[in-house]
Amino acid sequence: MPTRSMAKRVTLKQVAESAGVSISAASTVLSALTNGISIPAVTQERIREAARTMGYEPRPPRADAGNVAFPERPTRTKLLHIGIITYFGAMYSKPQSDPNPWSHDIETALEAEIAWSGQARATFYNRNRTDGPQIEVVDAGRDLVRKGVDALVLIDQRPATNVEQYALDLETLGLPVVTICTSPLSVPASHVCYDNQVAGFMAAAHLFSLGHREITFLSPVSVDWSDSRIKGARDAARHYGFGEDVIRVFPQFRRPLEFGSSENPAPLAYDEALHAATAMLDANEAACAVIAANDCVALAFLDAVAERSNAPGEFAVIGFDDIPEARHRGLTTLSAPREAMGREAASLILLLCQDPKARKQICLQSNLIVRSSTVVYD
Repeated sequence: MPTRSMAKRVTLKQVAESAGVSISAASTVLSALTNGISIPAVTQERIREAARTMGYEPRPPRADAGNVAFPERPTRTKLLHIGIITYFGAMYSKPQSDPNPWSHDIETALEAEIAWSGQARATFYNRNRTDGPQIEVVDAGRDLVRKGVDALVLIDQRPATNVEQYALDLETLGLPVVTICTSPLSVPASHVCYDNQVAGFMAAAHLFSLGHREITFLSPVSVDWSDSRIKGARDAARHYGFGEDVIRVFPQFRRPLEFGSSENPAPLAYDEALHAATAMLDANEAACAVIAANDCVALAFLDAVAERSNAPGEFAVIGFDDIPEARHRGLTTLSAPREAMGREAASLILLLCQDPKARKQICLQSNLIVRSSTVVYD
């Protein structure tokens, strides 16, 4: 009979699923962090009860916690102070009542990992703000420096070309810097991201494995993360012995995604995705298998199909990111490794505080989550 030590440890993800909440919400409650996120008391109790029932044990501190050497100040006893700058610029076309799940999940994991390390504490700048005036990233960095931080982390969902400049700007402040965004950087900066090209490959490979031979990739905008996913889908087509033309991109002429423009403040709004999905159906350009640029576009496509009284099961649809609504509506998706990105960034910034030369870029892989949206009914 297996002993308790041999039993598989209950994960935070399992607790979250049992309680019917996101991983970040479960982490917020069970780690008892003060992170600016409001969770109803009844939900908090449901999470704690699920943890008790399942025998969840919080992750123990790292074995080397508290043993970091600081070359400049070897006798230092106070905790490191990590300044975290969250997403700057308009992410949504209107203010949202809920935090952006992409940055929120990274923030929560990053904060928890810093706390668990026993080596540092975190201060957030601009956490969860989705509207208001634009603030330059470097100005936020300067403000945190004035507050006495020892290092900086930037979490940003904008294109890599923007984040590259922010990384260089922040490094002029003379502190260790780690950036987090959706794509690799071409500058020598310490950075954490995930591989969108591999994610695109996995999405197409899943559809090919189900017997589909033509796929429409619905992407209203042209931006690094979407373009990489298209490239990965075409890589999968070649891998399976098909030509690239089996991946048809709609629309043919896509709007370049720009940030900081008063005429184009939101990167990709639902209304724009719905318009593109409707146009694709009107033009009869939708194959039976559809890869959407992200979950927002995938859900807009499902809504466009429903408005036409088509059975959603006529199409196999897959998105990217695994936002909460995707889970509720049974959308097959590539789940971005948001919590892992936060943990890796925490480890990397603590390493840089030890050794400023220990720069590296970490690129993680998304996870395929198969749900009912890729089941096509006869």
